[in-house]
Amino acid sequence: MLAKKYNGIIASNNLRDISLFISNYNLKHKTTGDILMDAFAEGYITEAHGNNIWALMLLKKRRLGASSFSEYIKTKNK
Repeated sequence: MLAKKYNGIIASNNLRDISLFISNYNLKHKTTGDILMDAFAEGYITEAHGNNIWALMLLKKRRLGASSFSEYIKTKNK
């Protein structure tokens, strides 16, 4: 596993699939929401751009945990 070998981060929204690796090897992980939040915080994307990316992923039946990037931001800022 590359993340273990190179002290990397696993990027996945399917936490069921990766939770064993995360706990067994003490790995860091990020979801799509985390990555978009980082990009938004650093000024790489706007909230509108994040919403567009989010909507396109929902169209592809991705499970993201919120109906929009704006809604995801609200849950993280609580």
